[in-house]
Amino acid sequence: MWDKMKCPLCFSVGHESVCEPGDGVMFVCCDRCGRFKITEDAVGYWFEKYSKNQSSRSVANASSWAHYYCNEFSTINDDDLKRCEDMRVPSFNDRADLLLKFISRKTAHIGQLVEFKEYEILVATWSYDTDETHALLNYLFGEGRIQLLKSEDAAIILANGWKHLEKLREKNPLSQQGFVAMWFNDELENAYTKAISPAIVEAGYRPHRVDFGEHNQKIDDEIIVQIRRSKFVVADFTGHRGGVYYEAGFGHGLGLEVFFTCRRDHVEDLHFDIRQYNCVLWENARFDEFRQKLARRIEAVLGKGNASSTI
Repeated sequence: MWDKMKCPLCFSVGHESVCEPGDGVMFVCCDRCGRFKITEDAVGYWFEKYSKNQSSRSVANASSWAHYYCNEFSTINDDDLKRCEDMRVPSFNDRADLLLKFISRKTAHIGQLVEFKEYEILVATWSYDTDETHALLNYLFGEGRIQLLKSEDAAIILANGWKHLEKLREKNPLSQQGFVAMWFNDELENAYTKAISPAIVEAGYRPHRVDFGEHNQKIDDEIIVQIRRSKFVVADFTGHRGGVYYEAGFGHGLGLEVFFTCRRDHVEDLHFDIRQYNCVLWENARFDEFRQKLARRIEAVLGKGNASSTI
């Protein structure tokens, strides 16, 4: 039986979990995985597969995915966990960049010694054990990007590290593609065809939505490939789909500009990590206004693109 004192995703001790009577859903607050809801069926599925192999790659994927891209307004189910099992983690270099960005977010001023906890590094870098996190920290040290304490629980970003962070902000300078992450739902089709796609074209770029592309790869693989090829991501959080949070976070982790949008009646349920950003809000009856706002936002941040004016 699963120990209810342990997180049902990462199996660590020291979290708060509350079962909501009658609906088969549990609310979890875990230091490593964050705050989220999960169905009891999903808990049973995950425990059966990974309780005896708690350091597996799938457990690490699920923990990092939940921490960054889930929230207390959405519920993790069996299908979400099966997706985590097949999820391709970022490359070693991308994970090293994620670690450097994590340290920079905790840095209040240049030269500051930043301390961090083991679980923070694990989720920040999609690592499944401390051997991986130590390898990443030592790589950054070897590249002259950080000064690392012998205990490997604190670091200072050096001049070379700040220089590398600046380069990351110039990701894909020649790309003219804007990746669109949104809920594939008939209710939102007008938002894409009448506002999001035309806005990207108006700003001088080429929109790409994976469901419109022709490919023979797994859908998750194609998403990763196309985000890597893009100059920016437009993420619409209407419906609060886990995939949109994942795609926006992946693009952000790569150093791409991410433009946040949401239908006004869904904005109250935005994850707290997203609320800090200046989100373009829209309404069904005002697609022209939405298109103009988004186009101006893209052009103001990135400048006018050079892509063909056809969709």
